[in-house]
Amino acid sequence: MDYRFSSLKNFVVKEAPLQGTKMQRINIQQALEMILDGANPCDSDGKDINLQMDSDSELSQSSSDEETAPQPKKRARLGTDVTETAKDGTVWHEEQAIFRVPSLRDCWSKNLGSQHIIETMSRGRFQNIMHHLRFDDRDTRSERAQTDKFAAISNIWGLFVTNCITSYIPGRHITIDEQLFPSKTRCCFLQYSKPDKFGIKFWVACDLKTKYVCNILPYLGKDPTRPRGERVSESVVMRLMEPFLDEGRNVTTDNFFTSLSLAKRLLSRNTTILGTVNKIRQEIPLSTRQMHRNEFTTQVFSTTGATLTVYAPKRKKTVYVLSSMHSMIQTQDTTKKKPNTITLYNTTKCGVDVMDQMVREYTVRAGTRRWPVAVFYNMIDMAALNAHVLYQLCTGRQERRVEFLLELARELAQIHKGGDNREAGREKDTARSSHLTTCIMDYINFCVENTVPTRKVRCFPNNKPWVTPDLKAPLNEKKRVFRSGDKEELRRVQKELRRGIRRGKDSYRRKLEERLKGSNAREVWRGLKTISGHTKDSGRGPESGGLD
Repeated sequence: MDYRFSSLKNFVVKEAPLQGTKMQRINIQQALEMILDGANPCDSDGKDINLQMDSDSELSQSSSDEETAPQPKKRARLGTDVTETAKDGTVWHEEQAIFRVPSLRDCWSKNLGSQHIIETMSRGRFQNIMHHLRFDDRDTRSERAQTDKFAAISNIWGLFVTNCITSYIPGRHITIDEQLFPSKTRCCFLQYSKPDKFGIKFWVACDLKTKYVCNILPYLGKDPTRPRGERVSESVVMRLMEPFLDEGRNVTTDNFFTSLSLAKRLLSRNTTILGTVNKIRQEIPLSTRQMHRNEFTTQVFSTTGATLTVYAPKRKKTVYVLSSMHSMIQTQDTTKKKPNTITLYNTTKCGVDVMDQMVREYTVRAGTRRWPVAVFYNMIDMAALNAHVLYQLCTGRQERRVEFLLELARELAQIHKGGDNREAGREKDTARSSHLTTCIMDYINFCVENTVPTRKVRCFPNNKPWVTPDLKAPLNEKKRVFRSGDKEELRRVQKELRRGIRRGKDSYRRKLEERLKGSNAREVWRGLKTISGHTKDSGRGPESGGLD
């Protein structure tokens, strides 16, 4: 392959690449389908719950023109045939994403929690569902995991991605970048030292205008299906763009993906590319790798079907931008003199980053040690974002996303409020609460009837019967000497104080023995040991003549 560039002085490409292709505008969907389309019922009886999507869901046909498509007058219902498991889990998740609370248990708190969550399901039922939640057949998982690292959730994940692709027609510009979902789960494809400390990485293709997730791929390490000699970056871009090729779109990438070979492959499929290039690529001319350049200078190189713009925003910084959509490179009439390729790249590069920011703002992510559940959280976040985009296009309303999520959660939970299962769970919770209240009141009454003196944490509390008034003076003297720091005087005062305490204990012991004459000697001695604090002279038992 020819990687040679020819330098241009007038910034005009000799052979104009793809340009002027008529693009199909973003359409208005005729009907809004829920991204999470279906789930199996859940009885929460201690067995594993298999959550799988319905692959036979009917997807709406998209019209080709936005202005001519009819707009529904009433809001389409967002939920379809989702069963109790998916709805209960999603309801809590959607509510949790809006009402942030310190911990999971506080979602059902009377003061911190949400009334919608409490009315939808009990906390015990939710914890039981999450404990047994599964997304595949565990009996065949080990066999499938030998060829698919994503086997634990690959079925529902594939159907989710299919719904994302078929439910929406993206616009002219698509952005491809990586997303790291923060997670501490254990899996063989966990990534470290990325935007977060660690997490699961996804390759994402987003529509620039609406931030709709058009396609997504999980990063699972080395791909055995990738042809030998093909770069990982090229394979990822071609797989993500496969449903959207041959329609005159443009894809924006960063320096990890962009290369001249990828630009030629996309150009052969009627798709252009715009992205920064790493200067160590072999197709970059050696003459452009000089370190010192004048500020705001631009140098343009061209080859068949692509242009390379070299721009210096600073004296020791150079930016390389490869474009297959520009037939003419123009600079702005400003101080920085930015080329139009740099300006367009700065405008179109933020699709995935903004999507990730929007998802993290209202996320359902919770702590988990199972990576399929972490992937499920990310899937719900992106499904809610896509549903919001589809709703706005379907109705023509510009509704705030937080209000949309609240309404979505209410509609998903509406079917379970007042149902048979809900009533049974409410009666069970009421009976349990009544029993717990009875036990607590019995314990309180027992404590009131068997009141014990409170323990005071002081050196020598006043409730010690052997602390006589004669010891108050040595105690005050000890405090004074301790503040002064005289060690010799402190040892003398402590020795005198110990003698006084010993005399007080002996005196109280004799009084107690006289008072308890005729009682069991062993019980009396046990009480004396407790009172005396296990002193040296209290080590004798009744058998050794301690109580004569």
